[in-house]
Amino acid sequence: MQWPVPEDAGELSSFLGLASYYRRFVPGFATLAGPLHALVGSSRKKAGKRSKSDFVWTSESDESFQKLKTLLSTAPVLAYPKFGSEFVLEVDASLKGLGACLLQANDDGKLHPIAYASRGLRGAERNYPDFSSFKIELLALKWAVTEKFKEYLMGSHCKVYTDNNPLSHLQTAQLGATEQRWAAQLASFDIEILYKPGKLNTCADALSRHPNNQEEGESCPAELQLLLVPISC
Repeated sequence: MQWPVPEDAGELSSFLGLASYYRRFVPGFATLAGPLHALVGSSRKKAGKRSKSDFVWTSESDESFQKLKTLLSTAPVLAYPKFGSEFVLEVDASLKGLGACLLQANDDGKLHPIAYASRGLRGAERNYPDFSSFKIELLALKWAVTEKFKEYLMGSHCKVYTDNNPLSHLQTAQLGATEQRWAAQLASFDIEILYKPGKLNTCADALSRHPNNQEEGESCPAELQLLLVPISC
């Protein structure tokens, strides 16, 4: 998982939010994440505000951080896909980028992530007047389904969760030319778009706020060679 070392308590809290989402798959999670939670707590002033000067990244912090990243990128947290079975896709967009997490129920009946993906916004995508919240969320959906996870989703039913309620009514929405083109691309897939409040869309939200910053056009040769490895380019 390509997640840079946090520079302040806010960034660390975002990572811990993602990690905590899958804590049930990580034995001893509380102990392992303890140094990071302690760092978040110690970097707050008495008034409850966080101070960057109080955020001191130690070797203990880094060891905990790196171990958690590894655990999030390997079994039993990450699972191999079962093609032909239903997938679950969580998508989100922020002012920084797009994020998506592909999941599937394992033999234990619990949803396990199959792959993660994120990227930063590009060019005109950063122009809010041209890219409303609905349009940028639709872009995240189109990107995740038709680009990042296309090979997984072709031929399988997929429940897609978004925290943008209007997007869950895409079939009846009034769309511009660009949105119509994206919707037409999505029509080739068997997807069911459902609304999920942002506070419950933890994984995709965290990924969209910390996108992979590889340059557009850079290849990712391992992307489809190792399905168990999170996709981050």
